[in-house]
Parts: sequence; C-alpha cells; structure tokens
Amino acid sequence: MELRQLEYVLTVAEELHFRRAAERMHVSQQSVGEQIRLERELGAALFARTASAWR
Repeated sequence: MELRQLEYVLTVAEELHFRRAAERMHVSQQSVGEQIRLERELGAALFARTASAWR
C-alpha cells in the first residue's frame, strides 16, 4: 500500500462520494477508482457502492 492510496481512501470516506472526493483532490473520478486498489490487495470491499455514489 502506498501513502497516496490511503489518502484517496480517506478522502472518499470523508466525502462519502467518489465524485466529490475526486473534485476535492483535483483528479478524475476514474483516478480515484483506480487508486482504491487497496480493496483488491485486502481482498475486501472498503466501501458500499450505490448508484448515487457514481454520479
């Protein structure tokens, strides 16, 4: 795990929304999703995704 990945995870957790987290970090929403690789490394979902989380 890299520090940057942790920053993305924490920002998504604070914002409760991938798009808002991306805006806050000045990156694309796709970049946020790609950086949440930590989920794959852990083998578990860290976030419950709903339709509203992807808007």
